Amino acid sequence: MQSQWSREIRRRAAEYWTEQRCAHLLGKRMPILHPVSDAPLWRAMGLMHADGSIPAENMRKYWQICHMLKLLRPLLDDLVQLQSPMRIVDAGCGRSYLTLLIAWYARQILDVPIQMLGIDCNEAIIGQCRRRVEMIDLADAVRFEVAELSVDGLGCAW
Repeated sequence: MQSQWSREIRRRAAEYWTEQRCAHLLGKRMPILHPVSDAPLWRAMGLMHADGSIPAENMRKYWQICHMLKLLRPLLDDLVQLQSPMRIVDAGCGRSYLTLLIAWYARQILDVPIQMLGIDCNEAIIGQCRRRVEMIDLADAVRFEVAELSVDGLGCAW
């Protein structure tokens, strides 16, 4: 079920992202995730303002995230065939861009069940990540935990 917040941010994004503005900022590139239909994701990540705009300084990150999904898409599409629900661990998830991106893609684009676990050693960042998944109604699919990860006793290095 789509929350009131999600509907409102999509409405604002639709008002901002006119056909002319899309043509100017997106050019001929067709991103997998669009500024309007996927506005809740962009807003939760902090790339989109409350009015639906994505400032110039965030457009680079927007395209970087879209490119990451383009690279991951074949792997995710294969994983859907192998496992349901998809289960993914993002070790060292940081601000959770990748975690949110994958969970959003699975739920909104592929319409498949997913269970994700994001792990990071920074408690404050994990708190922000938990708020983000609540915002975009993915709390049932994505969980974040604070933990130190080690490989052969090296400990948390990030």
